[in-house]
Amino acid sequence: MGIEIRPIDDADPQALAGLLAARHADHRAHEPLTPDSDPAAEVAGVLGVEGRHGVLALRDGVPAGYLVAELRHRDLWGAHGWVPPAGHAADDPEVIRDLYAAVAQDWIEAGARLQFALVPSIAAAMEPWYRLAFAQMQVHAIRPSGGDAPAVPAGVRIRAGGPDDLAVVAARLGSVVWEHQRGPAAFSGLPARIPDGMAESWRTAFELPGAALWLAECDGDLAGYMFLYESSDDPGSRPDATHISSAAVAAEHRGAGVGRALAENAAVWAEKEGYATITADWRVANLQASRFWPARGFRPVYHRMARLVGIG
Repeated sequence: MGIEIRPIDDADPQALAGLLAARHADHRAHEPLTPDSDPAAEVAGVLGVEGRHGVLALRDGVPAGYLVAELRHRDLWGAHGWVPPAGHAADDPEVIRDLYAAVAQDWIEAGARLQFALVPSIAAAMEPWYRLAFAQMQVHAIRPSGGDAPAVPAGVRIRAGGPDDLAVVAARLGSVVWEHQRGPAAFSGLPARIPDGMAESWRTAFELPGAALWLAECDGDLAGYMFLYESSDDPGSRPDATHISSAAVAAEHRGAGVGRALAENAAVWAEKEGYATITADWRVANLQASRFWPARGFRPVYHRMARLVGIG
């Protein structure tokens, strides 16, 4: 392709910011709710991460693309490479494939055979990753807040919860999402969560800005819940967004509209609280979630793409 590939250390941060700004502009043309971030600050953040591995592509001496991964040795996945949303941009999508070929061996030698990339959810941006044997894993989506008053099923009431409700929520429904993800077709392989640990984790999350717990109850029984708070970790996050961190409906109450009512209630609440948008994420292979959330108006912003090198 007439390009020269060098270590990312040789890059001009401003030139990389220009490439990322162009990608953001294209992204917003496809999805207007795409976060309007500062490309220069994003590039500085990526280049400043300890343990990063990356390369730069030059065409006639001018930056044509870059690719940077953070090599992580933590979390449930063990050693893995993580390409953040600002960790890649190119003036031609095909350049991404050359960059990957130039740097991925370093990731593998560092033990990161499992690799992830957060990619804008538009066909042209995702296509080169598909041709690098990456596949969709997770969707990060957004929608405007507001809407009609929730259609609450007969016999169900929705109320605001608090820290005192967390132990009951965790014991009754805390493992529902995790167990569902372990089954078909998601097959996440994630370990089961301990209710006590989940309650404590949620209690900590209650200290985050905008934390809100909504409970759906039917004849005194907890039928479902939805937990929201502001999250800067979500790739689609905006300053005016609240994030649906977790939600579940008990098996015996599914199909009655409990989940829909919780989502509609959250959208109305978010608008009243001054949030213009709501974000959510789900596994692509989670059949129920991948149908439920788009039906609630959520539109993909980023996809987490994944590849496990050396299988087959």
